[in-house]
Amino acid sequence: ENNLRLCSERQQRILTHIWPCLKPGGKLIYSTCTYNPTENESILEWLVDTWGAESIPISHPFSNITTGKSTAYGYHFYPHKTQGEGFFIGVVQKNEGKEYAPRKNKKQNPIWNKVPQQLHSFIETPEAFLSYNVDNCLGIIPQEHASFIADLEKTLRILYKGCEMAEINHQKLKLLPALALWQDLKKDNCFILDADLQTALTFLRKEEIIAPAAATDWILVSYQGIGLGWCKNIGNRLNNYYPKEWRIKMDFNK
Repeated sequence: ENNLRLCSERQQRILTHIWPCLKPGGKLIYSTCTYNPTENESILEWLVDTWGAESIPISHPFSNITTGKSTAYGYHFYPHKTQGEGFFIGVVQKNEGKEYAPRKNKKQNPIWNKVPQQLHSFIETPEAFLSYNVDNCLGIIPQEHASFIADLEKTLRILYKGCEMAEINHQKLKLLPALALWQDLKKDNCFILDADLQTALTFLRKEEIIAPAAATDWILVSYQGIGLGWCKNIGNRLNNYYPKEWRIKMDFNK
């Protein structure tokens, strides 16, 4: 019984922390994987009494869903009546509070630029993207999301955004792994090494692979149409630029 009480108190703590994040008029779907009414109906009643929430009935055509015995609308999916392991669900609406307004911050807006010309060949529609440069790492984001990302960066430390395309060193580009994995990469403008399974595994172990001579510096290693990463042609051999921390250590031949 003590464990049941602790679970109920934990649910209340979680909801207390998350409730301010819900905007007025917003709906919260509350669901558990227990049959314990103290964690189910009682929590919905607590939301109504404590936070002024409105319990919302769910209209459904399924006769096997059992309505909870409560002043709040809750629904049980019992495993002997419905397919699955069973769970409980209820919906409440927030009717109080204020709309969220971003706090003013002294952080400067991020600097967006047009996509550099030397990267146009990798992108189907360069005009739909903006570029950024952080520590010589050149990345791109969709232009339509630029203002949203700028708002996020005023209050959050964003570790990764968009697609990191290349590093710039003395005006030379070093293509990055994310570009090879990017679904919008314009592969028609890449020299592609269509690897068999053994060659692909060798590449993913960051070992040297044999490839035909190419008149380009950068070679996209691909397996069954999926880009894996980059090799650089340095004349007599290829440098494998697959990230060291990503490499496969398992020997699949054993």
